[in-house]
Amino acid sequence: MLDKTGEALRLIPHKFNGPPLLDHGRGLRLWRTFWFLAIYLAKQIVRQELWTVKLRDAECKQVLLQTIEWYEKMVHSENYDTWHAGPLSMNG
Repeated sequence: MLDKTGEALRLIPHKFNGPPLLDHGRGLRLWRTFWFLAIYLAKQIVRQELWTVKLRDAECKQVLLQTIEWYEKMVHSENYDTWHAGPLSMNG
């Protein structure tokens, strides 16, 4: 990925208080899995293998959800609630 505008830098937290949630190896595996699935999905769409696309699409979304959860925990804290519908409010 190439970021000619520098916008990606604003997505990286400047400070993080807490233990590292993601080591380099785990992050690299997640990154590679995402791009494998994205390219594989494109090939299957071209081949009109739509059932395979449906199954792999769910896997790709799981990888993205994991990435978003890790990012939110890095920004807020390791104990930040990443429930699938957003943070739960204690006030109802």
